[in-house]
Amino acid sequence: MHLPLVLALRRSRRLDILLSALHLLAILALLPLALPGAARAALAALVLASLVSTLAALRRQAGAVLQLGRRGALEFTPRVGVCGTVLLDAHTLLLPGLIVLVLRQEERRIVLPLLADSVGGEEFRRLRLWLRTRGGGALSSAA
Repeated sequence: MHLPLVLALRRSRRLDILLSALHLLAILALLPLALPGAARAALAALVLASLVSTLAALRRQAGAVLQLGRRGALEFTPRVGVCGTVLLDAHTLLLPGLIVLVLRQEERRIVLPLLADSVGGEEFRRLRLWLRTRGGGALSSAA
């Protein structure tokens, strides 16, 4: 693999659709509950607020840059903010179509859910390969 590998993170349309569908399912699950209408409406409003908050957080991640270095170095540059070296957390999760990248920067934890359309198919494959070789047995993996 040719390193350094620079990944420009994009907004994932698939992730937006998946999260919206799950939030809609949560709202639909409120319908059969034996709750007063006002309580159901309040819970539905909370689920909608959660969706708006989640999509806004994902929108802020779009435009960030992740650079994978030769000796395991990892640089993260948010769209707004300061570039910095980050550490790969052992809670990073590799699934066949999803990477949940957990990074640590001093006392801060950065969680980046990535689907193939977040970075592009080939870059996604290369990131998975880098994580497997870099993480050793420390990463959670279902693949």
